[in-house]
Amino acid sequence: MDQLLPLRYVAAGGAIGALVRWAALEVAADNQVSEVVFVLNVVGSVLLGILVGGFRLRAGRRWVTRNQFLLVGTGFCGALTTFSTYALDVATALDDGAIGRASMIGLSTAAVTVVCAGVGYRLGARR
Repeated sequence: MDQLLPLRYVAAGGAIGALVRWAALEVAADNQVSEVVFVLNVVGSVLLGILVGGFRLRAGRRWVTRNQFLLVGTGFCGALTTFSTYALDVATALDDGAIGRASMIGLSTAAVTVVCAGVGYRLGARR
């Protein structure tokens, strides 16, 4: 087996995920960046949860292959979601003195993405 093949799957998925994130942020108005980042993180969390659920099934019921997981889970979802931009949004809001906005961005993203990952996992494990 080609030892670089897994890296190719991750790189290809990552390139696509990064392009999707870039395009979504490009079309967003300056005052909508936080909301777009939130949506990207939610979508990526649900999708990653579904893939992990499908990959971790036992007794031969797995429906996600390792290469599919590397391409979509590690590569695409890893590049689509963005902790750094989310953290920067919180820091910028704090710097602007918008403590309420910073709290809303910080807490809602953390809570909602974890719940979405869990829902996705349950969906993926049921398939």
